[in-house]
Amino acid sequence: ALHTLATCPEVAAKYSAEVYKCMSDEYGIVRAAAMAAFGTMGLVGQSYASVIAMELTSQDPYARAAACEALAKLGDHGAAFAEEVAACQQDSLPLVRFAAAAALDSMSNQVKMIENHEAANME
Repeated sequence: ALHTLATCPEVAAKYSAEVYKCMSDEYGIVRAAAMAAFGTMGLVGQSYASVIAMELTSQDPYARAAACEALAKLGDHGAAFAEEVAACQQDSLPLVRFAAAAALDSMSNQVKMIENHEAANME
């Protein structure tokens, strides 16, 4: 169900409270699916950035990787945790290291787009 919500951001946002409940599931794969859903929720998802960031230190590698990926999709709210995501590049598992590198690249590209937009508006 969480994977389906992640494909329908408009619907997912309406169920954010239920998705949040899944963040306390004992299985990392369930929490990972919840984070993927939050990553598609736009402004609603941004309010869960700190909850997602707590998963960067999870025992479960799927949860750590999903946290990196979700934070990369949450704009400034996710980018606020760039240092924590960067620390995941030292993870013992390639899955997490790759997710962290991709997330940081995405965050960097978002910053560049914002800077270019601001520069164009100043001209």
